[in-house]
Amino acid sequence: MKLFTLRFATILSIASIFAPGTEGKHTRSRSRNATWYEDDTTVTLVPKFKIKEGMREQYVALLPQFIELVKENEEEGCVFYGFVGPTEDDYVICREGYISGEAVLYHLENVGDVLNEALQYADIVDLMVQGPAAELEKLKERIAHLDPVYYPLIEGSIRRNYTHSRSGSIRSNHTRSKSPPATWYKNDTTVSLVPKFKIKEGMKEQFLALLPQAIALVKENEADGCVFYGF
Repeated sequence: MKLFTLRFATILSIASIFAPGTEGKHTRSRSRNATWYEDDTTVTLVPKFKIKEGMREQYVALLPQFIELVKENEEEGCVFYGFVGPTEDDYVICREGYISGEAVLYHLENVGDVLNEALQYADIVDLMVQGPAAELEKLKERIAHLDPVYYPLIEGSIRRNYTHSRSGSIRSNHTRSKSPPATWYKNDTTVSLVPKFKIKEGMKEQFLALLPQAIALVKENEADGCVFYGF
């Protein structure tokens, strides 16, 4: 069964999306050159939690602990991190991205104790792992017990080209890095869409042929509003 996910996000800021005098108009923003984006090599985890009956308060109370551990110890490897939910039927998703497979493994070690406690109050009912194929290979043995579904990142996927100060690697000895207060992160206001496609039988070639067209349109017209986009 062939499934593909589309991962993309927009900036939640009307001022950054619309030029003066164009409020409410869906005008295209023509980027002057390719400098606003770069190849996306982020390794993304999308765990979906189902809170056990009567356990919402206990589970939700733990979420700030996850975020504080990431803020304190993962400056070198974390791209984004946070939670969305709970929904009315008690689902919570953690949206999280890392620079490499090693950074994912370091994160799981960093939050391990809190995660074990959280799993007393909720179950992981779905886990998508997305990223470059070589990085996904680094994870398969170590996180097999979580029963993930892997989605290799398709070539051409892009991410906004921010200026970063990260070293590009995680300490091999997993020592914690104490960063100056609040210098490496900011509040995440990104609006993310994660559509999941099921390719119809016999239509794989036709579907895949369209993906570069979608990416090319984003590159050409969405410099003002796109944070990342790809398949």
